[in-house]
Parts: sequence; C-alpha cells; structure tokens
Amino acid sequence: MEKKIRIAYFGTPEFAASQLEAIIAAGYEVAVVVTMPDKPAGRGRKIQYSDVKKTALEHDLPLLQPEKLKDPTFLEQLASYQANLFIVVAFRMLPAVVWQMPELGTSMLHSCHNTVVRRPSTSPSSMERLRQGSPPSSSTRKSTREPSSCVRKSASVPTRLPANFMMN
Repeated sequence: MEKKIRIAYFGTPEFAASQLEAIIAAGYEVAVVVTMPDKPAGRGRKIQYSDVKKTALEHDLPLLQPEKLKDPTFLEQLASYQANLFIVVAFRMLPAVVWQMPELGTSMLHSCHNTVVRRPSTSPSSMERLRQGSPPSSSTRKSTREPSSCVRKSASVPTRLPANFMMN
C-alpha cells in the first residue's frame, strides 16, 4: 500500500500561489502552507497579504507565518501537521532542520520569467550556471536571455515520490 502524500507548501509571491493552485487542483493533500509574515506596503502602509496566503485562505488551508524558521515554536507547529513532503517555491532559504524534516524529502522550484520545468533535467539549468543565491534576479542582472527554472530536491533526504507525481 502506497503511503498518502501530505504536503507542507512553502512560498510567497504570485508565481508560488499559481503552483499551490496546481497542487490543490491535482487533488494532493496540502497539510499546511508556510509563507512570509504580513508586511505594511504602499503609501498608506496597509498590511498586505502574500499571494500564497490569499490562496491558502481561499482554500481554508492551515497557515504558518514564522518570523524565524529556526524558532522552536514554529518547528513544533510544522511537525504537528505530519507532512511527509515539503515543496518550496520562490521562498527563502530553509535551514537544515526544516529541510530534513519530511520523510519523502524536500523539493524546491525556482523560476525565471515564469517558465516552469515539469520534470528535473540532468543537465545544469542556466540558474545553476549563474551560481547565485537568487537566480531570477541574477539572470536579469547578467542579461540571461534564456528563460528557465530549476527543480532541486534534497540531497540529504532522498525524495521517494510516486512516478505519477506531477504538477499540471
């Protein structure tokens, strides 16, 4: 019997919200959504929700907005959802303690120019060649014309996903 996938989804911007929508539409169980804390923005300094938070609220998904990803309270809350797969899309760098939590591993997706690769490639993407902390902005600064994305999975915790696991 194949174990049911319970996803903890990490993301903030519009690009990440569209990927969360795709996961939900594909019928996967999203146990919890993690996004950046709300921040004031604009002239009126009104509190703005991230696009991922808006999507989570629309689908009545549990939501965590930690200030610090190593905070023991956050780590306990995250563990309490018993997610066995973490998907990270356009989110900040995860500490090892979070990265290594899920049984099925952690997969990360970065994108440049909103192009999404549906399956990992064995050849390095343009983002890997840029070797920067923020590949999308680095590609813009370096005038990379090739739109691309990079799907990366944890090396320390092998991802054991069913062969039919894909986001549409």
